[in-house]
Amino acid sequence: TKHSPQESIRTLNNSWKNLREASSSDNKNNRPARSKRGLPKGVSRNRRRFKAEITTPLRKRHIGTFDTPQQAHRAYVREAKRYFGEFASAR
Repeated sequence: TKHSPQESIRTLNNSWKNLREASSSDNKNNRPARSKRGLPKGVSRNRRRFKAEITTPLRKRHIGTFDTPQQAHRAYVREAKRYFGEFASAR
């Protein structure tokens, strides 16, 4: 089934030019993450460092371990764009 997720992050803009065709999986990738302990999407604590992981359609992938949450999030965003293209959401 095809859905019509919005291109911009403004969820109240339901004009036709702001909608695009997408699968259910694409639509899921475009959603913002729930904050876990104030960390950005794709980032979790790993003892004294920060771990970046991404969940692809086939499995969860470890991206790397970083000194700061910002470094880990940048790595996550780079991988999200690689896997999900225009449907990647870094929010």
